[in-house]
Amino acid sequence: TTFKALRRVSLDPSRITQIAAAALVLLQLEYDRTI
Repeated sequence: TTFKALRRVSLDPSRITQIAAAALVLLQLEYDRTI
């Protein structure tokens, strides 16, 4: 779901890193919320 979008991204690596970091933060927030 979240990472499907990353496979289609054709941006520069630093931008992909920012997107991946943001996705990890969102996943961590979701995980904390479900505990």
